[in-house]
Amino acid sequence: MMWDRLKTPLLALSVCLNAAFFAFWLAQALPGLNTGPDVMEGVVDDIAGLATLHREIGVTPEQWMRIEPYVLHFREESEGQLRILGGLHDQLMDLLAAAEIDEPAIRAKQEEIVAGQRQMQDLVFELLYREKEILTLEQRRELLRAIHQSCTVAAKSCSQTDGSAQ
Repeated sequence: MMWDRLKTPLLALSVCLNAAFFAFWLAQALPGLNTGPDVMEGVVDDIAGLATLHREIGVTPEQWMRIEPYVLHFREESEGQLRILGGLHDQLMDLLAAAEIDEPAIRAKQEEIVAGQRQMQDLVFELLYREKEILTLEQRRELLRAIHQSCTVAAKSCSQTDGSAQ
């Protein structure tokens, strides 16, 4: 009986976490971003995260100089959004752990999480849209292929974790 009541919220939580992975992956790739004036000059080796990914897809120093402001904006905005989402997930966990299940409160929290994830998706879309104006068609394809591959690996990892919990 208890499992039946928790199954839907837990499944929704799992889906939400998987859907947010891409945004999380991008945000985690950014903290070590080097923003000095010599960025991408001959492609600096210590550039982390997205700069490294961009280097792998053949972004030129000129392209990087145009992309970097968008990446920095994404970094700033996504870090704040991820903090908000983390707090919402914590609140959802508290609701699920309560002695009495408050289904309306759980559903409302899920809606807040979905709205927060939508905002995160908007940030990702904005970054990719801005890059589309700068990258060549082949670079865009390679970037999306790398992102898709990372998301696929993460989804498989999450599904293996979810499957072992059952």
